[in-house]
Amino acid sequence: MSDKKISKMLKFTLLILGMLVVTGRTDNSFSHVGGFGEYDELLRKVLKIAAKDAVNTFDDSTYEEIRQIRATTIASKNVTAWVDSDLNSCSQPSSKISTFCGISYAAPTILVKRITKIFEVVVDGFANVQSVFGSNCANIVKQVLCKGVIPQCSSNRTIATYGSFASSCAGMAACSSSLINFNGMTGSQICTDNGKQIQLTTCQKYNVGTFNAQLCGQLPSNITFPSWMIANLPALTNSISSLKLTLDRGRVSTDCTNKWIKLACVNPPFCSADRKKILSTVTKQQCETAINCLPSNVQTALRALYDCNIYPDQGSASMILSANLGFTGHAISLARKAQVEADDDRPLVESVGNKTCVKIWDVNIYIREGYKYEARI
Repeated sequence: MSDKKISKMLKFTLLILGMLVVTGRTDNSFSHVGGFGEYDELLRKVLKIAAKDAVNTFDDSTYEEIRQIRATTIASKNVTAWVDSDLNSCSQPSSKISTFCGISYAAPTILVKRITKIFEVVVDGFANVQSVFGSNCANIVKQVLCKGVIPQCSSNRTIATYGSFASSCAGMAACSSSLINFNGMTGSQICTDNGKQIQLTTCQKYNVGTFNAQLCGQLPSNITFPSWMIANLPALTNSISSLKLTLDRGRVSTDCTNKWIKLACVNPPFCSADRKKILSTVTKQQCETAINCLPSNVQTALRALYDCNIYPDQGSASMILSANLGFTGHAISLARKAQVEADDDRPLVESVGNKTCVKIWDVNIYIREGYKYEARI
């Protein structure tokens, strides 16, 4: 569809009320434009630009004006993040894991929280590993996971050290190549941490600048992560793409898919502005909402492997950060934002039944014949 036709469709004054569906006739006044929610001024300005150019095509200067408005608006927003732990916090793994691995030391708290559920599934199913692959290969699995996934914190909590398990890594060649796949990491990848020390008191930027350019967009310009996590972040590019493909193939609804992509894009914990705390944009409640939108059979399987209690409760301690220091992930879908950026901020237009839908970020404007419209956020 031509830019001229897009402009003509956007000339009508639109009343948009956050999270509501409204229907009415258009007029030429802007007195009713309001109530957009977190990005109300941004969307109001964009719609005014659209109406201003109603008799003309959208030229490059118009798109540039829209880009500048959005960049300024998003940059000026503060974001809320929840305190997960101190940067150098260390905790004892669960009794089930400690007994299985024969350890009595503490490991980084954020790591312990995020691996406990899946590690305990491995422990519960270890007898099956022994029966299928034999005791020798099963013991290799045990050594690689226990020593390569759970590093020991130093007494002053400044470093943590992975165990020495080089002989087990060498022995993997005699077992199945798919024997170990833990939390998205293969046995070979885990083996690269053999005897490695990690720093628990430093934070740094992820220089790649994005976890997945197509689905997540760019990272906030000054966000930092615990330095020991940086090496694991590149794996997110493929895992987020795979998640999207899996959800699409499973015919999960678009809204539910967006929830999961948004969660995946902001899932990594990050550092506070003073680099003393580890923060999370995801809360336990947001995690539960994402799980609850999945088909019931998928929910059951996922809950066996995934625990929303790894995230802070929304009622727990939180911090307010400038938008360049932490994830947003609220009003504007990150997946949608990335798509719009790729489309040079041009509104997307498609036919939906007897209506035309004009999409600007998370706003769907349905224009019917007879100058009637519906607008949804």
